[in-house]
Amino acid sequence: MWSKMPTYNFKREAELYIVHGGVQYRLDVGPDISFSQTFKNTSYPQKTLHQQFAFNEVSTFKQANPANFDFTISTLSENDLDIVMDLLLKYKTGTYNLNSFDLYIKTNTHIYKIENCVIQTGAFLIERLRELRLTVSGEGSKLSRVPSLPHSTQARSSTRTYQQVSYLSVQFGGTALPHVRSVAIELDNSTSWINNGTLHGGLAVTNAATSIYPTDFVLENRTISGSISQYITDGEYANVQTWEQGTRLQIHAGPDASTGFDFDLTSVSYTNRINASGVFTQNYDWRMVSNTSSDLSTLITHT
Repeated sequence: MWSKMPTYNFKREAELYIVHGGVQYRLDVGPDISFSQTFKNTSYPQKTLHQQFAFNEVSTFKQANPANFDFTISTLSENDLDIVMDLLLKYKTGTYNLNSFDLYIKTNTHIYKIENCVIQTGAFLIERLRELRLTVSGEGSKLSRVPSLPHSTQARSSTRTYQQVSYLSVQFGGTALPHVRSVAIELDNSTSWINNGTLHGGLAVTNAATSIYPTDFVLENRTISGSISQYITDGEYANVQTWEQGTRLQIHAGPDASTGFDFDLTSVSYTNRINASGVFTQNYDWRMVSNTSSDLSTLITHT
C-alpha cells in the first residue's frame, strides 16, 4: 500500500502578516522572505588534574539570540503597505524609540510568529523601468509556532497598482544629474537589545521552552546613506573623482513626477569615483550628516 505523501512548505506560497496596534496587515512579498532564531552556546572546560583526557568542553544553552527576518515588497500607489514605512521611519509616540510589532509567516501547514519585532534596515531599490522595491530586515524577541492568526485582516484596496520607475530625478545642491542609471538608499536603525539574563533566571532554564529570550530594545543611532550611478558622457564629467560636504540631496523616483518615493535630505556628504566597465559610469557614495527634522517621515515620503 502506498503511504501518504507528506505536505511540503514552499517559500513562494508563504503569506506574511504584520500585527501592530491590534490590526493585522497582509503584505505582498512573493518568495523574498527569510527568518530564523538561534540559541547562545556557553561552554566551559572539564579537564582536571585527575582527568587530563577530558578535552571536550561542556556546552549549556540558557539564552536565545534575537530572531531575525528580512523580506522585500514592491510599492503600490494604494496605501495598503504604508504600515511598513511607518514602522521603518516613525518613533513610538512620546519617545525616541521605534515601534514594535509581531510578524506572522503562514505556510501550507504551519504558522510562525516572531514577537516584539523592530525594523533595523530599510533598503530602497531604485532602477529605471523596474518596480520600486523596499527590502526590510530586522530582529524580534522570540520565534515560535502558533495555532492561528490573531484578529481579522485589515481590508485592502480592490486594486494593486505597482509603481515602475519611469521617472527618476536626482539633484545635488539644486543641480540636476542627467543620465542617472540607478539609485540605492538605505536607512539603518541601529538598535540594541537590553540584557535581561539573571542568575536566578538561568537556574530556571531546563529546556528550550524555558530559555531566556530578549524582551526589549533601544534605538542607539540612525544612518541614511546610499549610492548613485550615473553614465559619464561628453558633458558629464565635472564631478569625477571629487567630494563635497554638507550639500542638499533631492531624489524622486516613481511612475511620474508626482507619485513614488521622495527623498529630501538637507545635508549630505559624498565622494565620487569612476567605474570603468562596459560603459563608463561614476558613482556618488553619500551619507546624510545632519537634518532639520527629527521626524524622518518628513524627509522620506511615499505617494
